[in-house]
Amino acid sequence: MNPGGLQINNKNMEYVAAVAQYDSITAAAESLYISQPALSRFISNLEKRIGVTLFQRVGNRFLLTYEGERFLYHAKRIMEIEQELQNELSDINKQKQGRLRLALPVLRSPNILPRILPPFSRQYPNVDIIITELHSGFLENMLLDGDVDFAILNDVPKDPRIVAEHIRDDEVMLIVSPSHPLAGAGVERPGSRHKHIDLSLFKDENFIMQPNDQRTRRAADRIIKDAGITPRVLCTTRSIEASVRMVLQDMGVCFAAETHIKYMMLPFKPVCFSLGNPAAILQLSLCYLRGNYQPQYFSDFIETVKKRM
Repeated sequence: MNPGGLQINNKNMEYVAAVAQYDSITAAAESLYISQPALSRFISNLEKRIGVTLFQRVGNRFLLTYEGERFLYHAKRIMEIEQELQNELSDINKQKQGRLRLALPVLRSPNILPRILPPFSRQYPNVDIIITELHSGFLENMLLDGDVDFAILNDVPKDPRIVAEHIRDDEVMLIVSPSHPLAGAGVERPGSRHKHIDLSLFKDENFIMQPNDQRTRRAADRIIKDAGITPRVLCTTRSIEASVRMVLQDMGVCFAAETHIKYMMLPFKPVCFSLGNPAAILQLSLCYLRGNYQPQYFSDFIETVKKRM
């Protein structure tokens, strides 16, 4: 057999199958709407090209040889697999199937995922969603390395390879217990949902902080620097909720983004103060790599996130 000449296609299988079905070149040619000499030449050339005899000629009958039986068996399997592949690619192209890999900050996951995934999954029930929850500092590199399709970041990345779709502005606030002596302080500002306070008033206070690699901590450091104070750090924790709960037990004050507070189930509400002029803002963004192919469900996912957030 000449492996280089073995090319299975629809025409090969259709013509061989027709001759095998009718045991006759003439009847097979009629069923295929081609001439008998053309079909005869085709079978002869095919046998020469692949180096085996597919049919045994017995009088006017054309009977499959053992090689012919195996050829037809495997040819059918190949064509079935090809059809399955075509159907799967067609489904993917029609957005019936697919995969979406999303990375987001572990602290935001409980607030974001229940808002965006249910409506998207109802629209695309056969798109597999793979979630990665990490600390913010890792997410941009995952996107650049191609490990995820989308990343929700607490800031706008500077790398020109990344497209950042603005989701919302998230104010970083000072969180104080209602029993704190300064809880009733602060001044109203137009357009602000919270009273504004001068952070220097808390220069002797205990601060509960996040580690340096968290975006909330970086925003807090900028606020502290602008206020010109050196805070007394009681402890550091990655959990914003743990920080707030310690504040409510009068252990000190902390910083938190507005949406963090919004979705916490707390025993009672803390006092939230705006800081800085202008206020400290985290720009929540849905990010993806520039120029990458995007199926339709990627575009619909972007719209879902924008609408639901």
